Amino acid sequence: MIRLIALLWLTLFSVSQPVSADVTVTKLPDGVVRYDKSDQSSTMWQYIKDNWGWVFSSQPWRRSVAFLVGVGDYAYLTPKLNYVGSDLKELRDFLLNEAGFDTVYIVQDSVASADLVDNYMHGTLPHLLTSEDRLLFYFSGHGADVGGRGFMLFAKAKNDFERSQYLPVKSAEEWGDIIPAKHVLFMIDACNSGLGYDTKAGNALNLDEELLAQFSGDGSRNVLTAGTGREKAYQVSEGNQQGYSVFTRAFLDAIRQTPNNSGFVTLTEVLAGVERRVKEFSRGSPARVMTPRVWSIPRQTGKDRGSFIFINPRAVRPVVPDSIKRYVSVDSKGTVDAPARPTVVGRGVKETIAAYRDAWQDMSIARIVEVFPSYAARNTFDDLASVAVAIGPAQIKYVSDTKAIAVCDDYSVTFTPKVGKKSQTKPQRVEFSLSKVGPDWHIDSVKVH
Repeated sequence: MIRLIALLWLTLFSVSQPVSADVTVTKLPDGVVRYDKSDQSSTMWQYIKDNWGWVFSSQPWRRSVAFLVGVGDYAYLTPKLNYVGSDLKELRDFLLNEAGFDTVYIVQDSVASADLVDNYMHGTLPHLLTSEDRLLFYFSGHGADVGGRGFMLFAKAKNDFERSQYLPVKSAEEWGDIIPAKHVLFMIDACNSGLGYDTKAGNALNLDEELLAQFSGDGSRNVLTAGTGREKAYQVSEGNQQGYSVFTRAFLDAIRQTPNNSGFVTLTEVLAGVERRVKEFSRGSPARVMTPRVWSIPRQTGKDRGSFIFINPRAVRPVVPDSIKRYVSVDSKGTVDAPARPTVVGRGVKETIAAYRDAWQDMSIARIVEVFPSYAARNTFDDLASVAVAIGPAQIKYVSDTKAIAVCDDYSVTFTPKVGKKSQTKPQRVEFSLSKVGPDWHIDSVKVH
C-alpha cells in the first residue's frame, strides 16, 4: 500500500526556476491554489515563434492547464511522504516556466479529498475547458490495492477502505469521457498505480505518426503510471530531507535532457527517458522494480489517436519534422539567423557568454549552413578554413536573482577562406537571455537585432 522511501544519494539532479513575476496566484475558497500566467494569449505558441521561428497555420490546441494533487501529510498512514510538497513545486514551476502551460492548480495534503478531486473532474474543469484545450492531471501520494483494483489515497485514509478517502485509479477513464479538452494526460505517481489497466490497451504510434496525429486534429486520452500491476513507487531521501519521487524526477529529466535539435517531446519519447532513468535507480537491487507505462484510454468516439506532447525547453533552432511541415512556416525574423545555443555554462554571466563565443570557433561547413542559413544562401564555402565569432562587452541587466539579460553591440562572424580575403558580417546587436540553475548560468535564447 505505502510508497517505499529509499534512503539513497543519487546523481540525478535538476533545479526548478521559481514562479515568475508574470504569474498571478489565487487561493480559492476550497483551499485549492491556482496559478495563472498573466498574459494567456497563446503563451506556448508565442514562445515557439519568438525562440524557434516557427509559425503555425493554425494552433493545434489553445490553453494548457494542469491539475496537480499531492498528499504527503497522512493522518493515519505511515510513512509520511515528506517530499510530495517539493515534487509539486518543481512540477508546477516546470509547467509554468518551461513547458508553456497557462494555468496550474495545486491541491495539497488536507485540502485534497476524493470528493474534491472528483468534483473538479466532473464539474469545475469541464466548465472551464473547451475542446481546443489540454489538461494534465497529476497525483502523488500513497496508493492501495483493494480487491485487485488500484486506488489513490487521501490525507485521512486508513488501512480499511473508506470511499471518501479512496479514489479508483480507473476514474481516469470516466473523467476522460466527461472533460471536453482535446488532449488529456493522467499521471499517477503512487504504488499500485497500474492496477486496472491492461497491457493491450491502445496501439503504439511511431514518433512521426504521433506528431502528425497531434497537429492534424486528433485528440488523446492517456494514463502515465509509475509502475504496472502491484509495483511500488519509490522516493529518494537526501541529507537535507528535501528528497524527491524517482518517477516524477525521471519524468522531468526525460523532457529537460532532450537533445536541443528537437522541438517537441512526444509521450513515447518521455516514457523511453523515464524508463532509462528508473532502470538506473533499480540497478543492483531487484527488489526496487518499477515499470513505468503509458496506457491509452480513448473516448467512445474512437478518434483519440493523438498523444500528449511537450515543448523541449532546451530546443534551439530545432528542425521542423517532415511529418508536420505542412502546418509550419519558418519566420525569417527574430532568432532564425542567430547562432544556436551551444551547451555552455559559466559561474557568471560574462563567463557564460565567453564560453558561448568559444564554442562557436572553427565550425564545420555543414554547421555554418545550419546556423547561418541566409548568409549560406549568398556564399559558398568550398575553400573555407575557419570561422570566428566576435562578441563585444556585455551590458547586463539582472531581472531577478536567477534571470538576466545581456546585450552586446559588437556581434559579428568572420569567415576565413583557405585562399583569399576574409569575409565578416556587419556588426549587430545580440541579446542573450540567461537563467541561473544552482551556481551556474545558462543561455536560454539568443536574438540578433
